[in-house]
Amino acid sequence: MLMSETTVDDDDDGGSSSQATFPLPVYMTASLQYHRANYCPKLLNLGDNGLTGAVPPEIGHLKGLTQLNLSLNSLRGEVPQAIGNLTNLEVLDLSSNRLTGEIPRALESLHFLSYFNVSKNDLDGPVPAGGQFCTFPSSSFAGNSRMEAAAGAGADLALGMTRERG
Repeated sequence: MLMSETTVDDDDDGGSSSQATFPLPVYMTASLQYHRANYCPKLLNLGDNGLTGAVPPEIGHLKGLTQLNLSLNSLRGEVPQAIGNLTNLEVLDLSSNRLTGEIPRALESLHFLSYFNVSKNDLDGPVPAGGQFCTFPSSSFAGNSRMEAAAGAGADLALGMTRERG
């Protein structure tokens, strides 16, 4: 489960533990610690960590991220619109969770996105047709039986969605 924390232990001071306060929430699991108060990560890999609950919308505050992997967990709820704020994002993997709803149109503004995977969720509605979405293979969306290819989506995607339905 992801927990919102406003303070975390900082062990970068020669061995003694202290508390650091952050202006934004920091998300932690019982075994994850954030060690530098002045560091904004470029890569956040929490794949296959047994995480539950919703993807917090505050994740959109991590504007330096280039890679976000939350795959292979048990995350529920909708994909937050706030992920569209991560304008440097190149890799987004939300596959193999229990996410519902539509892919937010805000993700069409992620112009650097070169890898996108939401397969094996319970998403529905049309696949966005703008931005990079016409370049992603049908395998990026497989396993979402109620999702439909949007007008303008790539031919590979349209064929893949048809095959997926059976």
